[in-house]
Amino acid sequence: MTKVFLSHSSVDKPFVEQLNQKLKADGIETFFDKESIRAGESIVERLRQALDEFEVFICVYSPDYFESNWGSTEWETVLMSALSRGTGKRLLPVYLHDAEIPTLLSDIKYIDFRNRSLDDGYPEILAALTGEDEDDLPPPQPLPDGSIMPHKPLRESFVGRRKFILDLHKTLQKEPVVVIQGMAGVGKTQVAVAYAYRYATRFFPGGVIWVEANGGKSALVRALRKFTGQEGKAFQESPDELAQLWNFLIGTPPELVILDGLDDEQTKLEDWLPGGMDDIRVLITTRGLENNTLPVMRLENFNEEEGIQLISRGEHKIAESEMGVAKKLVRMMGGLPLALELIRNFLRLNANNGLSLSKLLEAIEAEGEMHALSTFSEKYFSDLPTGHEKSIVSSFELLLKQLDNDAAEKILRTMSLLAPAPVPEKLLKEILDYKPGNILSDPFRENATDLANLSLVEIQEGPDCPLLYAHPLMSAYVRARIPRNSKLPKATFQAVEKAMARTRNPEDEDSYYTLEWVLPHAEKLVNESNDIPWVIQVCKHLGYHHQRHGRYLEAVKYFQKVFEISLKEYPPNSPEIASAKYHLGQILHETGQHEEGEVLLEESLDTYEKLDFEKNDPKFVGRGKAYMAKVLYSKGKFQDALKLQQEALNLNRVEFPPDHPYVTFVQANLARVYRALGDFKTARDLLKDVLRLNQKRFGSNPHHRFIAKSKLRLANLYQDLSNFRKARKLFQESLDSTLVNYGPTHPRTARCQYNLGNILIEMEHFQTGIDLLKQALESNKLNYTNQNPNHPYIAKVNSDLAVAKTDYANLVLLPTQKEEAGKLLEEASNQQEEAIKAAFEEYSSNDPAMTPFLINEGKVLMGRGFLTRARKYLGMALASNEKVYGKSHPYWEQVRELMDDLEDLVAIYGESNQ
Repeated sequence: MTKVFLSHSSVDKPFVEQLNQKLKADGIETFFDKESIRAGESIVERLRQALDEFEVFICVYSPDYFESNWGSTEWETVLMSALSRGTGKRLLPVYLHDAEIPTLLSDIKYIDFRNRSLDDGYPEILAALTGEDEDDLPPPQPLPDGSIMPHKPLRESFVGRRKFILDLHKTLQKEPVVVIQGMAGVGKTQVAVAYAYRYATRFFPGGVIWVEANGGKSALVRALRKFTGQEGKAFQESPDELAQLWNFLIGTPPELVILDGLDDEQTKLEDWLPGGMDDIRVLITTRGLENNTLPVMRLENFNEEEGIQLISRGEHKIAESEMGVAKKLVRMMGGLPLALELIRNFLRLNANNGLSLSKLLEAIEAEGEMHALSTFSEKYFSDLPTGHEKSIVSSFELLLKQLDNDAAEKILRTMSLLAPAPVPEKLLKEILDYKPGNILSDPFRENATDLANLSLVEIQEGPDCPLLYAHPLMSAYVRARIPRNSKLPKATFQAVEKAMARTRNPEDEDSYYTLEWVLPHAEKLVNESNDIPWVIQVCKHLGYHHQRHGRYLEAVKYFQKVFEISLKEYPPNSPEIASAKYHLGQILHETGQHEEGEVLLEESLDTYEKLDFEKNDPKFVGRGKAYMAKVLYSKGKFQDALKLQQEALNLNRVEFPPDHPYVTFVQANLARVYRALGDFKTARDLLKDVLRLNQKRFGSNPHHRFIAKSKLRLANLYQDLSNFRKARKLFQESLDSTLVNYGPTHPRTARCQYNLGNILIEMEHFQTGIDLLKQALESNKLNYTNQNPNHPYIAKVNSDLAVAKTDYANLVLLPTQKEEAGKLLEEASNQQEEAIKAAFEEYSSNDPAMTPFLINEGKVLMGRGFLTRARKYLGMALASNEKVYGKSHPYWEQVRELMDDLEDLVAIYGESNQ
């Protein structure tokens, strides 16, 4: 490794500090007096030692430097050493400010910085130190560990962009964000790949983060989560969450982020990109961004020389006699790299058939107009150079003729109907009705390989099957060739609906991950289809899938669409309207939009009550009554809810086996009603049976989400019954399974952490319990802040944390650590104040949902000795529980016991009005 001594005047230290940081970032060891001489060391001795050890001596020329006695001693010493053979030392002068250069140094070549910035001239310093010419591209190197890059290094397959990449690198040294703009097929992605592999190792040791930007901000969020180790958490497309993910990169080595294909005209770059993060560089590829003020580098089509180089790459070499024909062919293709690449493959595959460039040119010229040209030009006219539409389409036509495989072309046609994103092989097989292949013979794989050999598709590895990707230009051309009477669109819609329906199948746990690859295709088709029943069904699947991933804002969007379409298509009191209102109301509740959710749930209940259940299918009746019971429960009408849940359970038990999810779902909700009525033992027995049935059905997967949820519900009952040991065990098992299924920051994981934390605090394991509540709080803030800053899930964990800290301070710290206890009590008080303020902004004081906050306020005030104020809030909570549950309910008794404890304290200490 090169070792560099930085010799300079103290006046020039700001410049040298920046130079020192750049050199160290490039892996060069430096001696910089400010950092390299430690306190207590002899300055003279340390400098002399460094002069002996270091090989390259960068001296910063300026008037102050040459007037410094010590500076003169440094450069004279090294100059003498450098002139002596075998020392290996050398001078590298950097001319910063006009000065009279001493005679001894006058014939040594310097790097001039008098009229340019450090960023402009730094590559020249680096080249001088490494022996590399700044005008030469570095060879491809392995990317830094942890990089996210779906593409392999191009190596010999990359041609014709040397100057562009050099200029790109210089621009990225000065600018934090650079845009590569150009038409589709011009090679923007290839340039970005080539740049990453050539420059990342030296200039971006923190790694490369590749993002397929046409997947929206959610693709960026997923990439950042993976790169920063935050996978598994719920997310929404929000600037707040992106900012938090970007913040994980603060203080890490420099990274390169590549947003490939950011072509949405509505994109607001400020919503995507970080601000004030000097060690991150962002490279964007796009066909065009409106209102863009970032530095733009336009990537043009190949010139004749570059086009010929691309065509002749590999085995096919162009003879001198055909060079004129090659130039004409490049001009006909408009220099478009995509078209030239396809032609190169055409020539390669016909090398043994005696195909010459002349014959190929003759065939292209003879093609003439094609039926698909008008459609193709309308969709991509702005991306294609004027006058070249016909020739480019002709090249596609020739490639498809060369393919000569109707089954393979049908795969292309199917892909053209879907989103411009990788398509799972399984989905394509379902659409095209391919029968399962075997190791020795799989017709689909054989056809896909034919497409890949002609560069018509790219085959990538997927989570459970290969993924196929076709260039959007090719897809547009192929889509125009689909006959009007084709059955392919209908088959595509049916297969996508069938695939997305997997999200609602509890026996298909793999769908949680694999449907992420179907998602963009379903979303595209939903926006294009006029088949109302199909759209409603797929929107429901999309809503459930996003909800399962914790992406509640996305789920709201699709359930809202179901609701709006249903209002237009169905009578006011139809089952479809009732169902749509119920599901939208439920998800709005989840996002903290309680008022809107309550209105819809009330309307759904009213609609269900007007239905003639006798005329409906028993399965629908069971589901409808279960929905009605849940709404009645949320309104505190427990006896009415009990009757309907029992009826729904009886109906479902007739229609389905005992361990069917429809049965266990209603049975669990019935237990919930018994719990609300204070019959904890009946609720416990019902939930024990639910757990047994779920373990029977899903026992092959002990972490199945239904088993985990059953354990969570049963643990809550054991907690009500004060059986903390059993509750703790089940809470822990539920958390372990949820971590396996959803990752550390999913909303469901946060709920499990919350429950386990609270039971540990009840068992006086304060520190572990508080740590779990803190984890739950951070997850809830990530998941819900953008939906509602006062979201009850955030406020509730905040409030319980305040109580836990109060108990810990009083029971553990106060006897021996009074100062620490006082600080913690103050912190708890502030936290509870924040929580109850948020709760009052969401609920009225007599809302049952407000009761837990009132109880916690009383507990915190009691813990600080503010007994009069504590009595006020506990009194409000007691009145609320009496109204909702009655005086005989255990929940009322628990508050009554707290009130009794309070009165005992008043008797001892007297009233307190502090």
